[in-house]
Amino acid sequence: MTKKKATKKVKSKTSGVKQRNRLRNKGKLKTKKHVSKSAFMALQNKQTLPVTQPQEHTPEDVADMLDKDYEWTKPSYMREYNTKMLLPIKTKQGLERRFTDVTDEPEDEEEEPIEKEEKRPASGLEDDEITWSNELVGNEELDLDEPVSVAKIYAKREQLVNKYKFRIGLLSSTLLENPEMKIENLDSLLEIMSSKDPEVQLTVKKLVTLSLLEIFKDLIPAYQIKHQDVPLKKLKKITQQLVGYEGQLLKGYQAFLVNLEAIAQCLRKKKGDNRVVTPPEKKLGILAVKCLSELLETHPYFNYADNIVHLLTMYLDNPDEEVRKIVEECYKRVFHQDKRGLISLSIVRRINYLVKTRAHCVHCEALAVLLALRIKNVNLDDEKEEEIKNKQLQNKRQRVLSLSKKERKRKKELAKLDKEMLEAEAEENKKSKQQHMTEIVKMVFLIYFRILKRAPRSNLLSITLEGVAKFAHCINLEYYQDLVNVLDQLLTKGNLNIREQLYCIKTVFIILSGQENMINIDPLYFYSHLYRVMLEIHAGKTYESIETLLSTLEAVLVHKRKQITTQRMLSFTKRLATLALQVLHNGSLGALSIVKSVVQLTKAADLLLDVECNYGQGVYNPELNEPEYCNAGNTAMWELCALRRHYHPTTRKLSIHVCNGAPTLGEGSLPAELSKLTSTNFCDQYDPTNVAFKPSIPAPNKKPKQTRNVILKNDFIKECDTFLNNTENNVDFSTIFK
Repeated sequence: MTKKKATKKVKSKTSGVKQRNRLRNKGKLKTKKHVSKSAFMALQNKQTLPVTQPQEHTPEDVADMLDKDYEWTKPSYMREYNTKMLLPIKTKQGLERRFTDVTDEPEDEEEEPIEKEEKRPASGLEDDEITWSNELVGNEELDLDEPVSVAKIYAKREQLVNKYKFRIGLLSSTLLENPEMKIENLDSLLEIMSSKDPEVQLTVKKLVTLSLLEIFKDLIPAYQIKHQDVPLKKLKKITQQLVGYEGQLLKGYQAFLVNLEAIAQCLRKKKGDNRVVTPPEKKLGILAVKCLSELLETHPYFNYADNIVHLLTMYLDNPDEEVRKIVEECYKRVFHQDKRGLISLSIVRRINYLVKTRAHCVHCEALAVLLALRIKNVNLDDEKEEEIKNKQLQNKRQRVLSLSKKERKRKKELAKLDKEMLEAEAEENKKSKQQHMTEIVKMVFLIYFRILKRAPRSNLLSITLEGVAKFAHCINLEYYQDLVNVLDQLLTKGNLNIREQLYCIKTVFIILSGQENMINIDPLYFYSHLYRVMLEIHAGKTYESIETLLSTLEAVLVHKRKQITTQRMLSFTKRLATLALQVLHNGSLGALSIVKSVVQLTKAADLLLDVECNYGQGVYNPELNEPEYCNAGNTAMWELCALRRHYHPTTRKLSIHVCNGAPTLGEGSLPAELSKLTSTNFCDQYDPTNVAFKPSIPAPNKKPKQTRNVILKNDFIKECDTFLNNTENNVDFSTIFK
């Protein structure tokens, strides 16, 4: 009998999860492939028991041997759970099938720590790099069967965070070094970003999000990728590589935006949403909004820019003020840097849709953004002029059609040359930008007029009036009359605060300053409103409107001085001097600068500097709110005497200058740096809100210490005793001073 080695019992290499599932499902019906009966009989004939020396056995050994023999006598369907098929061997007789026994370990034995089997992502790193990173941070696992200290848990978490840091840094650096060859690293970074490891989910997400943000800011091209949906034709190898790289970059960028939207979703709660957002989740959501803002700011014309605008505009009406400020500052920077006007138009359209769908119940930041639009040289009346020109061109075209063939051919060639010259001079770009800006102006005034007519009592009225006052020079002439009527109704109802009243008045005077001859409007009512509002501004709550008031008064008293009567000019100048007494020093400087300009430009203001003048009739009534009938010519600007003793040195200089008649040269004149400043310049440069006094206060001079004659204690007691000895009452001062 040939001696053959018996198959050894090999320890199972299966994972602990599979072993536990096998024990849990033991006895249940499972469908597995069975070994054929012929193969099993052939295997039984070949196998022989090993030859062993006879020895004495204990009853326990005999029982074990019987158990083993019994196992070999089991049929195949009973032994399928304890056998494992190995790879066959090719011999001279043919293929030889091999089997081995699998011994299940008891549950009470100590198992070695089993690592989690995770699907290894396509990291883009080499095997030696991964091994190096694992050795660097360590792979120590926690034994959950033993009590673990908090310090050990923190140490383990720190190791895991360091491992992620190293991997993220390695993937990012290699990607930036060679983007076209290592573009697959984006997939690995995106998988880390979308992982849901509860131990380091927030920390690692912040790290990988910021890393991907910097990667995309560097790799995104200045042009828009448009070949992702077009079937590729036969291209050169280099072109195919570039197209493949751009396609993967765009796909990764889209996945990154989707992840940012999902992270920022915690900041938006709909009706019935009872989720509790923790502070770390809120910080992560704010970080996602910041990333979207930076991407839009750095690449406003790349793919999916409109999608980012659509998402960020919703956060302009977020309950969190910090989120609203982030989007507001982002849009302001985009408006400032936009040279085409297309992305600005997209933002304005989304804001219009937001305000309209939410019935004007939005936060003020949604309209405050529009004040940053760079609308200067836009005139909506130019469209009518262009229509007239187009009609003239059509008439010329009809005349050209009636020409001969040679003449038409010559005209055609000339038109081509003119078009090429326009393209060379970039005239087409200017026209397209002008068209975009015109559409922006239309959309902005559509928002403003809808709020003025439909929601005059909303919290958006103040910012709306400010916007109308800023862009009033762009309105069509046909809308001026309607706008003035609406503003007049708002002022008549009396439900506006000081700031809103000032913007209404300022808007009317801006309209009148440009198109007064073409509009039939009597501004007398608005003069009375402005004169009344002046005394309602003081150094308290209403002081924030001082700059708006001064800019309006400068436009009325300086730029439109020829349209104002003498009595009205004197009344406004007198009340300006009164206003300078009840505001802060920068407001006093602004008011005095307007008085200075009035004194220099008109002779009527000299009456207010002459104390003995008896111009006009009656007595000055400072409480009357009608500038035409308050008799300001019968008084003087006595407020200048008080302002000459003002605590601010520049205010003292300016008041003395006005008292002397505002001379340009000689005694009482101002320095050159002060004489060129306007009222708004004075308000800005001498603003005390930054707790900075201008000019700076010099340090006090150190005076030498003066020596005093000190009387000794004993001498003082003797003097007191001598004095009392000469009087009737005797007091012993020595006992008192002990």
